[in-house]
Amino acid sequence: MSMYNRTYWNNWCIGLWRKAQIEWINRKGQDYYYRDYVVIPAVMKHLHDCPPIATIIDLGCGDGYTLEAILNNNNSPFNGTTRIVLVDRSISLLNTAKNRFKKNSLKAIHCDLHSIKWLSHVINASTPKLLLCAFVLQEMPSLKDFLRLVNKALGRLDIFVAIVVDPDYAISLSGIHCQMNKIGRKELEGKDWEWASVYPISTNSHTIYLPYFHRSLEDYKKIFEINGLVLNTMEALSVPNTPAAHKIYQKTVYTEAIIEISSSQLLIATKNI
Repeated sequence: MSMYNRTYWNNWCIGLWRKAQIEWINRKGQDYYYRDYVVIPAVMKHLHDCPPIATIIDLGCGDGYTLEAILNNNNSPFNGTTRIVLVDRSISLLNTAKNRFKKNSLKAIHCDLHSIKWLSHVINASTPKLLLCAFVLQEMPSLKDFLRLVNKALGRLDIFVAIVVDPDYAISLSGIHCQMNKIGRKELEGKDWEWASVYPISTNSHTIYLPYFHRSLEDYKKIFEINGLVLNTMEALSVPNTPAAHKIYQKTVYTEAIIEISSSQLLIATKNI
């Protein structure tokens, strides 16, 4: 049994999630920099030589920042003719995202990612298409149900790109048992995590983010395979150890850990035909 008070721990977790949600809605600070300097270049490196993409579906789009940065990147193979489909369960974030893509043909869908509602708008979309899912999978209680929909949405030439937080990230609260962070045994039969990693997201308030689920990379591999997806790329993403990166992160107490340790993974998959 844990030596920690579960009620206190659960209340602390809830407080973290609420604060992190406010930071993401206001969208300021460190999370922007991490995506600009680490996530976007890594994604573009792999998509630069892909076939011309007719449609991009951003699953769990949030405020649309990640997709906008991909479209505006100098190496982007996409342009104003690319059709955009935004999917999110937060109507406020969805409305913010819509304003970023006024030059593109746009469809915004307000629903949960486990809902078949978004699939009906995507399955007949122009091909080839890209399904993007940035920093969402660690929030889902059932990856099996979601990835089953992804499999149905993917065609022969389509690509599924996901970015997930790295479960081995070293800024952790070792030894603390968190019921809300247990992996669903019915889903993966994987090992339960008895610790939680936290991730800094704002330089201004030192806000940290705590994922609902800590799944191992082996669990991701397994659940992709079970649902008919071929995981072609699994790449650790970390902030480059450069003067520019140090300058950007110098205001946060987490600087040294962020510079040295991978805090997310890029997963790129296709349908197993």
